[in-house]
Amino acid sequence: MVKNDGSLQVTTIIQAATAPTRFDYQFQLDGTAKIIKYGAGLVLFNDGKFAGAVAPAWAIDAEGKNVPTHYEVSGATITQVVDHQSANFTYPVVADPWLGVNLFSSIYIAPWTTGGLPVVNLNLSPWGWLVYTGVAQGGLPLSFGAGQAILDTAGWDEAWGKGGSIRAALDKPSQRQQFSCHALGAIAAGEWNLEKFRPNRLNGDWAVGVAVHHCNWTTADRY
Repeated sequence: MVKNDGSLQVTTIIQAATAPTRFDYQFQLDGTAKIIKYGAGLVLFNDGKFAGAVAPAWAIDAEGKNVPTHYEVSGATITQVVDHQSANFTYPVVADPWLGVNLFSSIYIAPWTTGGLPVVNLNLSPWGWLVYTGVAQGGLPLSFGAGQAILDTAGWDEAWGKGGSIRAALDKPSQRQQFSCHALGAIAAGEWNLEKFRPNRLNGDWAVGVAVHHCNWTTADRY
């Protein structure tokens, strides 16, 4: 099932103990793309840049018990191994790989201006939240920081890649700095508002005073 945020959810239903334990999912990868394991999940890179990820493998039986499962990778093939024969499980067993692509569900120019200049708003997709919080990377101790880094790089590429009127409304260094502030320093934020009227930060340092300005600074070096 392809979701509105560009993610792909594949439901595999295992009906009996005699069913296979290995399920292959084939991807179309170009010459520069590759899939690597990251914790319990998988990350897709294309030309060295984040291009998507597969959330950690999971499977449950008909009574809601977790069934041991993991991924294996061989080139462009992802195999989910579901060890449903390792114990007495109640069938059917459901395994549900989730491939995520779009980090934002919406990127749009606000119907209002601030200080006479445009505002670009962004909303994380459900997949984007999983990446941002580290869940998509398997919830490892460093996963949250990795998720923030992905948002700050691949997330910006996604927004900038919209081109056209979005790019024209998003071309001030301050807005790139506001984006980094949201990605790296404001996890509790809802909609990200990148306001063109805000001054560029001195040396690009948005972190000064972040506990006060919350990415909404009014000066180049303080709050």
